[in-house]
Amino acid sequence: MLLTSIKSKLRFIRNKLKRKISFGISASKLRKLDDRVIKNSCGELRLFVMARNESLRLPYFFDYYFGKGVDRVFFIDNGSTDNSIEIALSYDNVHVFQTKESFKNYSNWMEILLDRYGNGYWCIAADVDEILTFPYYESISIKQFCQFLEQEGDAALQCLFLDMYSDKPISNNTYKPGENPLDVCPFFDPSYGEENKIWMNPKHQKKFNCTRFFGNMRQRVFGLDNISLSKISLFKYDKAKVFAGRGMHAMDGVKFSPARGVTMHFKYLQDFNSRVVSEAVRGEHEGNAIDYKSYAKKVEEDADLNCYFEDSVKFTNSAKLIELGLMKSSVALDEFVKQHN
Repeated sequence: MLLTSIKSKLRFIRNKLKRKISFGISASKLRKLDDRVIKNSCGELRLFVMARNESLRLPYFFDYYFGKGVDRVFFIDNGSTDNSIEIALSYDNVHVFQTKESFKNYSNWMEILLDRYGNGYWCIAADVDEILTFPYYESISIKQFCQFLEQEGDAALQCLFLDMYSDKPISNNTYKPGENPLDVCPFFDPSYGEENKIWMNPKHQKKFNCTRFFGNMRQRVFGLDNISLSKISLFKYDKAKVFAGRGMHAMDGVKFSPARGVTMHFKYLQDFNSRVVSEAVRGEHEGNAIDYKSYAKKVEEDADLNCYFEDSVKFTNSAKLIELGLMKSSVALDEFVKQHN
């Protein structure tokens, strides 16, 4: 018993030290490219995003989130070779950080910036191909929604990660910068799986429970059973007690809202085929890019791959997502929206 306890304590110390060293290395390689002042303003809604070669999606991404109430963006660029950095710097309230460290350390970068600039703020964590939606998002801003969560005593919104696609081959999904991607990819799968999953919080070395969603289009088309469709896209960050898991799939130390959002995922545009082949070779994503290798194999077998099938549903509005059970509202939220419209 004593030996087991000693081994456990030594393992805890070793893991904590490894984590500290890893974060120290990552922090030393994060370089701020702009000289804009980052003000302390407790009422701000802050967005944290990582990107690599996303100039196609960035204009709409920024316009959408600024239009929905975001005050300030922290943009992490991982060695882009296109004009992603120039686009980001063209917005006054975007702070650009660059790192050429391996993408395998991406969760370090996000946590480092959240600890520095997100503590005490309502925050959004999103990739450039992700658009956060929630009940009544058409009529209230994200900032108003945060006000509702705050008054309810909630500190995070769990979202279902929903792959959006067209009724044409992926390679034919021609999208122009600044367009609403829903105009190109308005369809989705209406089914998904749900389970209670035990996750590990490496920050505090403890296990915690958090719902996991799975299945949907990527399981059907690409045979990916291990993909997590859970996304904690919106939360109030407290570095002393909140841990955001790799990929923001789970979160420990927060009270979740009974409402549920949907994070729309616009990965399947005209650049998909070439990107997945490139990323499969680069091998920097999770598990030596095992999922990207599955994508690449599929598109190499079928260059005209089409995600559409007979049960695909075309997006209309958030009310339809609620009706299908993908999104959830609450009596309190219904009443809040009535009072603010």
